[in-house]
Amino acid sequence: MPKNLLLSENQNIQLIMVASARIDALGNFLLFKPAQISFAGFKLLKLLELHGPLLPSALLLRLGSTKSNITQILHSLEKKQLISRQQGEHDHRQVIISLTVTGSQKIAELTAKMQEAELQLEQHFSPEELIAHQAFFQKLNNLLYVCEQETFKKYE
Repeated sequence: MPKNLLLSENQNIQLIMVASARIDALGNFLLFKPAQISFAGFKLLKLLELHGPLLPSALLLRLGSTKSNITQILHSLEKKQLISRQQGEHDHRQVIISLTVTGSQKIAELTAKMQEAELQLEQHFSPEELIAHQAFFQKLNNLLYVCEQETFKKYE
């Protein structure tokens, strides 16, 4: 491969970030806006699906958002009955955010639509490219998961 086509680590990360932003924009326009939910709201629902009930502070850390933005997202999702808020069992001042059955159904609906879009995109790649991409992103996500666990344990 010619030297000018080899990318440094920083450039690879930048390419992933740019691609992610473009996917976010398309997803918001084609998927989330028609479903009347934001991408941030979907990510919050997925966090609850993956980790179970969480404190707002844990959501704040994991989403990397502002307190006011998390408050707005929670209010919007609660209004749509996709999440519920309960008082803490031991500390009644604590608020615990949980996914509702309606929230789980919304995740399933949006996930199915994302899989349809993914199948359309996959047609443009060879089987070898798909296998390589899947292996790369699986490894990247596993590494990020470990990093998140180590990082967030310090703040929870």
